[in-house]
Amino acid sequence: MKKIIPFLFAAVNIIAVSCTKEEHEPEVSGDSGIYRVMFEVTGEDPRGNAHIITLDGVNIKNEMTGQSSSSIDESFSQDISYVTESEVQQIAIQGVLYSNEYAELRMKVTKDGCTVFDES
Repeated sequence: MKKIIPFLFAAVNIIAVSCTKEEHEPEVSGDSGIYRVMFEVTGEDPRGNAHIITLDGVNIKNEMTGQSSSSIDESFSQDISYVTESEVQQIAIQGVLYSNEYAELRMKVTKDGCTVFDES
């Protein structure tokens, strides 16, 4: 039995590596959606930093400026919001707050208009 296990791992690895590029393309399914990310800052001279990337390669648009990018890594000192330009299955979001005084950062994420995350 101990001799069979390494061969099973090797077979699984060969199957995973033998996939073509077309098989790795993300598929739109029932779990996909349009995401909107809003950052709200309050307090004395708050500064925030937004980090957003879609793991599906979909661009994200800054709703204030209209600029579109494959990932977001930018600073802000006022409320700001972003939206994915098409449906995505996976998204990674991080909001960071910098302030020498009391300040608060609220991050709200919606998927197809329904709130999926809303925390301060």
